[in-house]
Amino acid sequence: MAEDLATWGKQDSLAKAANASDSNQNDIFCPFVYIDIWACFVNMSPMNIFEPKKNREHNILEAATRVFTRYGVKRTTMNDIAEEAGIVRQTLYNVFKNKDEVLCATIRWFCDTSLAAAEDDIAKTDKLEDQLDILFHNFVVTAYEMIEQSPDADDVINGFNALGKEELEHAKARFCEAFETLLAPHSAALKANGYEVAAMADYVTTAAKGVKTQARDKAHLLASLDTLKKTVLQAAAA
Repeated sequence: MAEDLATWGKQDSLAKAANASDSNQNDIFCPFVYIDIWACFVNMSPMNIFEPKKNREHNILEAATRVFTRYGVKRTTMNDIAEEAGIVRQTLYNVFKNKDEVLCATIRWFCDTSLAAAEDDIAKTDKLEDQLDILFHNFVVTAYEMIEQSPDADDVINGFNALGKEELEHAKARFCEAFETLLAPHSAALKANGYEVAAMADYVTTAAKGVKTQARDKAHLLASLDTLKKTVLQAAAA
């Protein structure tokens, strides 16, 4: 009898231990089940739920650039942007309140990308002539090529409304600062020829922007930029 009770006691302990183990496994597994269910519900992979905010914004802005250049800002809807980005509309609204915010962020992102590319290439050369070509390419030529390929890209490049144009003015100021940084080492030569660095940088930025909007075609654009570059080089000549 005692042996039976001992055997029963061991079996009962083992059963409780097994049940506890199952319970612990369920406690660990259940959250991931819920994650999988939610991921399926919003049509995303489980990892995308924890996607860093910066990466999510970049994905949205890349998608917005594509649909803005494809349809124009006016015809593009927030739903179009969400579908292009592969997210649900609510996720888009969690990041940007409306289309105007998306447009301004897209212009800002385009400016950031262009300046970063320019800075990387400028660091590889110490010739002012080459550095000017690099800034002109990123500030003017790339934008012109976008409009040439898709006329609706003009909404992003030249602004669609007051908010967009205001953001473009900020972008222009940043490129002006880049030109000023470029010309700073030549300040003595510029001053000797009657120019100030800040004034020359502002002139170059304004003239380059005007060339972009007034050029008849790409050949005319490049020829005008070359003339502007020669003007700067002459002004900076010792």
